Amino acid sequence: MNRLDLLERAGFILWGDEEYATGIVDWASNYDNEVYNLINIVIDECAKQVDHVKVWDSTLGDHIRQKMNGVKIEV
Repeated sequence: MNRLDLLERAGFILWGDEEYATGIVDWASNYDNEVYNLINIVIDECAKQVDHVKVWDSTLGDHIRQKMNGVKIEV
C-alpha cells in the first residue's frame, strides 16, 4: 500500500492527469472527516504490522488499537 492508496481509502479527492492539477490532492473541499479517517487507517495499518506479537492475553496490535481508541486528535 502506498500513500496514494491511503489518501483514496480515507476519501480524499485526488487529481488525475489533468493539466491544471495543482498537486496530488484537490484541496477545494473541506477534508475534516477525511483527516480523521486517514488517522484511523494509519493507526489500524500500524497495528496490523504487529498483530502477530502477543502481549499478555491479546496481540500488540489489539493493545495499540485499544490505547488509541477514543484519543481525540484535533485539527
